Amino acid sequence: MADFFLQALGQVSSPSVLLLILVGVLFGIIGGSIPGFTVTMAILVVFPFTFAMDPVVTIQHRLAESGLLAA
Repeated sequence: MADFFLQALGQVSSPSVLLLILVGVLFGIIGGSIPGFTVTMAILVVFPFTFAMDPVVTIQHRLAESGLLAA
């Protein structure tokens, strides 16, 4: 069990993943401040960019983006 946790922590803490999480957070802040721009619309705008990403990076980017839009 600890091996899986350490492996996941290693994938999350890589610099490229942290950079994409930061981009998702910034997009979430900007998208959340636009009146009438909903979470669904923001996800649909960013969705095509996630096709070329690694699945782990894509999920983290989506969570960072949608978490801030909902706030």
